Amino acid sequence: MNWLLVIADFHSNYNRLVKCLNAYKTQQGPSETTKSCEVQLPVGQVVSLLNTMQQELERLATDMEQYQAPLPSDQNNYCTKLANHTQTINELNKQAQCILQLATLPALQK
Repeated sequence: MNWLLVIADFHSNYNRLVKCLNAYKTQQGPSETTKSCEVQLPVGQVVSLLNTMQQELERLATDMEQYQAPLPSDQNNYCTKLANHTQTINELNKQAQCILQLATLPALQK
């Protein structure tokens, strides 16, 4: 798993989710662009995922600040924590990509 690609995807997915959510919130009612965001998934699910993504990023930053210059004895712990964060971020990316794919599907007509 390439750490830089995982983080780049995370950044992109987060921004795309925020853009979708903001587009919906700024409209009086759902437009053709934002209708699918509302219809295909609950807005609460997007908000929840964004909050989880923000919390994971904060945990990552906190953990990495503790290891600015890890001692040789701490290297394994540092690598383990970084691998765990990468795995978590990768899972969050998968959830975000799933939601974003749903948001691009055409809404079903009643």
